Amino acid sequence: MYPTIFGFIDSYAVFLGLGVVASLVLFEIYFRKILKENPAKIFYLEILLAFALVFGMLGAYLVQNFYDFIQDPSHYSWSWRSTFFGGLIFGVGGFILAFFLFVRKRYPDGLMKIVVITPASVALAHAFGRIGCFMDGCCYGKVSDAWYAMYFPVLQKTVIPTQLFEAIFLFILSALLILIAFKKRSLYTIPVYAMSYGVWRFLIEFLRDDYRGSLIPGISPSQFWALVLFVGGAAVLVLLMVKRSKAQAKASDSGKTESYIDHE
Repeated sequence: MYPTIFGFIDSYAVFLGLGVVASLVLFEIYFRKILKENPAKIFYLEILLAFALVFGMLGAYLVQNFYDFIQDPSHYSWSWRSTFFGGLIFGVGGFILAFFLFVRKRYPDGLMKIVVITPASVALAHAFGRIGCFMDGCCYGKVSDAWYAMYFPVLQKTVIPTQLFEAIFLFILSALLILIAFKKRSLYTIPVYAMSYGVWRFLIEFLRDDYRGSLIPGISPSQFWALVLFVGGAAVLVLLMVKRSKAQAKASDSGKTESYIDHE
């Protein structure tokens, strides 16, 4: 829509930066106000975030370039297009690597604590990123004359603003995940995020018209990863439910009468 602000500031970079800041602020609030963690421990967690961010940005570019390469190796050239799922996969990898390299010995229980709030932070940052996509004119939808379609000067055509639809969805999802994290401090944020976004992304891809290559005939690369995300979230949900059931049974066998509180 408007790739630059004031003619020289990159719109996408601005909103991506806002997303990162919002994500970091959410982490700070969660660990300082909700968990009341020691500032020294929070520092180690910020190392995790830094690694995840760097690895995620690298992965977002590498995976998209991989799609471009396998699509047409003879005409391939490096591009700065990115893909969210590449960023997510590499970001999670960087997060785990940084934890075991720098944090585990100093803050062994930090992994489970940070995992609770991470899905909300990812969804929040992603929502701002999608606004950046809207401003930049990428990740657009199909040409349409529907009342909700918008004219994109960059594209010189009227298309479905799938970027805004996804931004709205992600803001709502992040609010739900924040509520679960702050009130329950529960690992259920993982399957809620994975399954919800997996379904959403699979469906919204039918409205998108920003071609990003192909891995499996009949579905886009993002739909493939959306299916993987959904199945992974469902598996985590089953594991958490089994764990909860065993904990309740153990409490019942020991004669405890208090209710089971989910703080996995």
